Amino acid sequence: MKTLQKKRHNRDRFVVPAICLIVSAYFAHHSVDGRFGSDARVRIDAALAETQARLETLRQTRADLTHKVALLKSGSIERDTLDGFAREKLGLIGPADVVYMP
Repeated sequence: MKTLQKKRHNRDRFVVPAICLIVSAYFAHHSVDGRFGSDARVRIDAALAETQARLETLRQTRADLTHKVALLKSGSIERDTLDGFAREKLGLIGPADVVYMP
């Protein structure tokens, strides 16, 4: 009786490590350049800082407008406040002008 034995090739022992290496390279690439990788993290942090600066500007604008509304809501508008708003809106006074009322 004759037995046939296969001789194992040297390349067969490198198949599994090669596949593992390819999969590891895929995940390493996407951990840096992928949608949620470290490069994306830098872009997200920059966008977050810009948005927070815009939010702070909007909060300051809102506080200014709230203060102006509070001045107007008190029931009777103070004469100098009304005069200042009117001159500013009509363009009769610049932002650096100082007005002295008699």
